[in-house]
Amino acid sequence: MNITALVTALIGAAWGAIATRDLIRGRRWSAAGDTGIGIASLLNFVTMGRGPWLENQVIFGISLVLAVASMAAFAVDRRDGQRGARGFPR
Repeated sequence: MNITALVTALIGAAWGAIATRDLIRGRRWSAAGDTGIGIASLLNFVTMGRGPWLENQVIFGISLVLAVASMAAFAVDRRDGQRGARGFPR
């Protein structure tokens, strides 16, 4: 078996399990952030420096956008949790 395929499957399963756990707990924004981080890590692992310089820069840009979107989703999840703890409607 190809080691890249095995590691990719393990990374995908781990991030999928984390996102599923957050969805079950009702933390949809955190699940969205977990999904974004998982996709970015899989994209970086699968492509790992293969291809021309421009292609690597595009992949880096996509990963950067996914990381920023994930951080924003985690911030919204934290704010949503604080509002719920204070009794405000979500």
